[in-house]
Amino acid sequence: MSIDLPVDVAVEEAKIDGNTSVVIIDIETTGLLPTDSIIQIAAKCEDKEFSRFMFPTKKMHDDASKATGFTVREGKLYQYERILTTTPPTEAAEQFLAFLQQCGEKVLLVGHNIIRFDAPRIMRWLQQLGLLPRFCNYVAGVVDTLPLISQGKMKKQELLAKTYLTDDAWEEIVRCAHDALADCQILNGLLEYFKIGRQNLVDNSVSIKMMLDKLNNAKNKKTNVVALECLKSGKISTSMINKIATVGITMEKLREVYQKN
Repeated sequence: MSIDLPVDVAVEEAKIDGNTSVVIIDIETTGLLPTDSIIQIAAKCEDKEFSRFMFPTKKMHDDASKATGFTVREGKLYQYERILTTTPPTEAAEQFLAFLQQCGEKVLLVGHNIIRFDAPRIMRWLQQLGLLPRFCNYVAGVVDTLPLISQGKMKKQELLAKTYLTDDAWEEIVRCAHDALADCQILNGLLEYFKIGRQNLVDNSVSIKMMLDKLNNAKNKKTNVVALECLKSGKISTSMINKIATVGITMEKLREVYQKN
């Protein structure tokens, strides 16, 4: 997934250490596409918790609705049979950023599959609202818990919770999986269960600058591939075109080298 960054977003490599505040985050969306709407964003920093619902701007996918219980009926957002109070996107984003700022000077965002799913979608959402620079100013990096707490082929957070968080105190929270705040609480419980401490999270983090670079490289590769498609007529394979695009060679560069030599 890629996002379009304005030229005035300058992100410096931030120091991530034991003093960086850990914030667990999760989102619920109308589907799995990068362009689907965020309908809930939640975060947990020690005892502080945050959750906001937003009315979707895209149609709910049936599979997403079935998994999460979110539906839209008569102009209202429901979670199962409960009518939810929604917050306008800009207001919800401002409140989310204010929460991050309350957690510490710099924060480390933690989530299950955050690098592939949550973080790119949150950044795209904030970019559309003109708030991405502030987000980058508060966030030092992200860490994905997927490789840290997965047990063999058991990777889904919901299944891990049902298997390992079996105390009575967890029963109601685990039953509410796919509510973003409940998922934050569950992930916090799983990190404690598997004894994944702050230093472990820091050691496995990716800086926000690296995250942005990765997203932009993916965007540039996609653009390059489209421009290089004409090489297929010269019997250049799709695999080779992808390799050329990945290292940043554009059609303009190829023409320039050809003309010089």
